[in-house]
Amino acid sequence: MQNRNNKQLFILLIKSVLMGTANKLPGISGGLVALITGFYNEMINTFKKINFKIFTCLIKGNIKEFNNKYNGLFLITILLGIVISYFTTSQILDYFFKISELNVWSLFYGMIIASIIILIKKNQIKDKKEIIFLLLGLLVGLILSLSEPLSENKNIFFVFFCGFISICGMVIPGISGSFLLILLGNYKLLLIDSVNTFFLLVKNILGFQNSSEIDFELIKILIIFCLGSIIGLISLS
Repeated sequence: MQNRNNKQLFILLIKSVLMGTANKLPGISGGLVALITGFYNEMINTFKKINFKIFTCLIKGNIKEFNNKYNGLFLITILLGIVISYFTTSQILDYFFKISELNVWSLFYGMIIASIIILIKKNQIKDKKEIIFLLLGLLVGLILSLSEPLSENKNIFFVFFCGFISICGMVIPGISGSFLLILLGNYKLLLIDSVNTFFLLVKNILGFQNSSEIDFELIKILIIFCLGSIIGLISLS
């Protein structure tokens, strides 16, 4: 566990927002952003510590134990950044995509190329076994890239599975969670339609908008998806 002052926590929050944003973009891995910005190992080790006892700790209000045993301040900052990215940066990205989609994708492709260089430097191939795993990973990547997307599916068990699988992009550097959702056919449903419906619900609650067009089925789908993502994040870590 690393002790951080307020400035360092704010920087960590920005990094986690970038990670969450990257995980929403097809072809970009949130895990790679975490690796590049230097908090990937701490994130994985922190998620590994999460168990049911953490809820007992929080219910009792034992903040000190929560922070010391579960790296609580780091965990809250990361999760807050992920939530912020899912419900805010999508609007910003939508704005820039409308202005110049080519420039936005060029920036992201540049990030991918730079991250590959960083991965190669940090993980030197030393023997034949590692070469085999490298080729195996390349083969899996090619299969995913050439696969045909499925059709949209609102079944709650499938939505839960989508959340569980898509979080791979945050845990495993190099795998795009959003691209997996495209292959599963639920990218628009889970990361666009349900999120926009949630925004509409929040506006209604706060009194900024009065709309009766809220699809509560999409809200339920979003909740199931988030639950699958949380469980996937903990178990895959």
